[in-house]
Amino acid sequence: MKILFVTAHAPFPTHTGSGQRSNLIYRALSRLGDVKTITLESSDAFTELELSVLRTDFGLVGTGPVTSLGSTGIWGYLYRFFPKVANSIAHNLDGSRSRFKPDHALIDRLDIATLLDECDVVVGRYAHSLTRLGLIGTGKPTYLDIDDLPSDIYQSRLNITPNRFERFLLYRHYINLKQRQQDIFTQLDGSWIVNPDDVSIVGLDKAVYLPNIPFENPGESIERLPISEGNYAVASIAAYKHKPNIEGVQWFLDNVWPTVYQEMPDASFLIYGSNLDHDISKKWYSYQGVKVVGFVEKIEDAYATCCLTICPVLRGAGTNIKVVESGAHGRNCIMTSFAARGYSTSSSMAKHLWVAQDAAEMADKILYLLKNRDENIRTASEFADVVSENYSVNSFESTVRQLLKA
Repeated sequence: MKILFVTAHAPFPTHTGSGQRSNLIYRALSRLGDVKTITLESSDAFTELELSVLRTDFGLVGTGPVTSLGSTGIWGYLYRFFPKVANSIAHNLDGSRSRFKPDHALIDRLDIATLLDECDVVVGRYAHSLTRLGLIGTGKPTYLDIDDLPSDIYQSRLNITPNRFERFLLYRHYINLKQRQQDIFTQLDGSWIVNPDDVSIVGLDKAVYLPNIPFENPGESIERLPISEGNYAVASIAAYKHKPNIEGVQWFLDNVWPTVYQEMPDASFLIYGSNLDHDISKKWYSYQGVKVVGFVEKIEDAYATCCLTICPVLRGAGTNIKVVESGAHGRNCIMTSFAARGYSTSSSMAKHLWVAQDAAEMADKILYLLKNRDENIRTASEFADVVSENYSVNSFESTVRQLLKA
């Protein structure tokens, strides 16, 4: 089988959740046949070594970027001098209608017609990876990894945005995306979703549940890490290129951490992750009891230093992989109700989730586990058992392959 895999996020490097899921899907597809990969990211986003690995190990045959909306039509002149302003204005006036339109310049540059003719199956990751390359309704069997629903992203922003004008703009995006994505879903031969509730969406009634899982490189396995005596460290582990992660940590620092630290001055808050802006890092470091560590090569090093983690996100889409990753490493994760999306509906998972409805409840749950080490260890071990049983690489790859074989 010859497979054309198009994705908004490349399968390498794997220091972000989106890259990890792309990697896992590629690995599953590669067991079925020959895979050629296209990423909508620009080649400038990668080092020469990363591009070499992508070409050699992941069959990379083309990269983006997608043509910027602000660089076209009447916005072209403004874009030459103020590209960010042009893109912002064009994007909001367009209301995301162009997100699912073919990018003919990119299609021609990548010679999609030839690649389509040579493949037996098309697999996309994120809907716009298919639509921007004109790969919907081609006659070839087409499958899509939904992951983050674009409409969900805007709906979650609507839920926390008070400004009326901003809400008007967000609502236009939301309506346009919701209508168009349903049109796309009904033309697919199959799809995978990360949130079981998404089967209620038009076109996804037969979608297959493919949850985010803790990432493992081939030949490796995740080990549960012991919690040392006297460890009162709370950790946030995230990729800060993703704005909701920044907003979530800031909310936690302003509304939760002061309560925890005031009652337990021995506690510390460790912030791990990539792409952390220097000014933001400096600001966060100014809070008492906070240490900004940043990126670490081995993620287990971050989990080893803490006794529990947090997932304080307030908006976004899909599911938060750090929830199950934390469990796999033997750590409880205290999360917002939003971060529990996709997990709280699972009967096997729900009773092991430490979900907080507000800042006060999150502080209470953190303090309880910090003060009760034995309970923290016991419940974290039970959480790890559930993650191990339900979120494995083998089950993930099997789910991907089964749909394409159906």
